[in-house]
Amino acid sequence: MGSELVISNLNVNVTGKSVLSDLNLTVDKGQIHAIMGPNGSGKSTLASSIMKKPGYEIVSGSIAVDGIELTDKLPFEIAALKMFVSSQYPLEVPGVTALDLLDASLMVEKSEDEIMNIAHSLSIQENLLTRGLNVELSGGERKRLEIFQMLVMEPKICILDELDSGLDVDALEELSARVYDLSHRTSMTVVVITHYSRILEILKPDKVHVLSKGKITKSGDYELATSLEVTGYDK
Repeated sequence: MGSELVISNLNVNVTGKSVLSDLNLTVDKGQIHAIMGPNGSGKSTLASSIMKKPGYEIVSGSIAVDGIELTDKLPFEIAALKMFVSSQYPLEVPGVTALDLLDASLMVEKSEDEIMNIAHSLSIQENLLTRGLNVELSGGERKRLEIFQMLVMEPKICILDELDSGLDVDALEELSARVYDLSHRTSMTVVVITHYSRILEILKPDKVHVLSKGKITKSGDYELATSLEVTGYDK
């Protein structure tokens, strides 16, 4: 079962500069929402702020999951609410394997056989699960490994920060379809951050939002995403 995400009047500073300003967003349980916007508008800052990434100062406002306030919680406490964030640029973590990370997440209820079956279904070789996380992997391999973690954990909320970055067309279609299937099977709530409508053709978002100059300036259905690719964000 998914969770409800409610963000109210959120203000966030990065290195002392205001990036998010009175941002409001509500994503109901089981819905898929897309956030689009120009570079520097605050899209990735939003994802980082939700998970309390160091360097992102929440000045005021509220971030709540099923009525539980997150702004006063530590990252591991937020993750324990079954929140998952797929990073735009997954980092290398030498000495920590993908399997180590899954064990530490406290979110895994699957057997070893089930975990390996998910890896095989994504064409992930077993040796990639027992080496340093993302070490010497391509951008596409890192994204594939992120979706593997999501499928194993089955979070209540998944935030995808530019999943389409670094993926070829076939990989994008495959991984987006896996996100869509999991969301509809488990009612997982999804927030997808992207510049392009192609990923949204597969994810079929319930709502599309435009984030500009630190706040949501426009919301609509999928047709809004397709029109933005024609008109840009200034129209």
